[in-house]
Amino acid sequence: MKQDNFLMLAYFPQTPHDQAWSLLENNIYYRTDYLAYSDNGVLELDEGQKEAYGNPFIFFVSPKKGEQCIYKNSSHGFHVLLDEPFIYLASENTPESGRDALQIRTKNSQGEWQDWQAMCTYMFGIFRDDESEGNAYLNAPIMDELEDLKNNIEIRHAGKLWVSKVTGERQILTDDDLIVKISPFTNRIEPFMDCGNPGYSFADRTADLKRFEEKYYRYDSDGKRI
Repeated sequence: MKQDNFLMLAYFPQTPHDQAWSLLENNIYYRTDYLAYSDNGVLELDEGQKEAYGNPFIFFVSPKKGEQCIYKNSSHGFHVLLDEPFIYLASENTPESGRDALQIRTKNSQGEWQDWQAMCTYMFGIFRDDESEGNAYLNAPIMDELEDLKNNIEIRHAGKLWVSKVTGERQILTDDDLIVKISPFTNRIEPFMDCGNPGYSFADRTADLKRFEEKYYRYDSDGKRI
């Protein structure tokens, strides 16, 4: 008997009319699906899934606070598949401005939250696997993994995407009217200072940097990132 082992997630600004979608958190909804996973570790996607997914999201994680980040194609056993390429440059694959962008972050093995990264997509897939005797197996039913997913990975709406048609540079206008930029190599969300703009004063840049830190780099009284 086949068991659901794949989550399809999507951002909806309002409750979707399709009752197949259930709320995960932060206006991110999910429904379950099935992926065949052979014993030799090869994903068996059907044609529709191949068209919708297949580009792995890369997490940038610092194993311990202060250590250099490493890239991982999964976090806590969760793999994220996007319907868009990972890195965007000025090309025919560059996404259009005005669309919704999401942001995602994960914890490292020490339970410390990592930097927020952008996902320029509103629909994506997640599955979880474990290794046994050198082979990887999908965890099923995927519903049993939901709480662990929410404990270790956070996903939320970032704002509206803006993309330069000349350079491919990507920025986000957040829901609270803060402009941030997306790193072209790590997809990290970074402050946008626009220092060469004479209409953007030093005082305004300083105020926006403070807003950025309060939004993306919050810590509790013990110095633990929240």
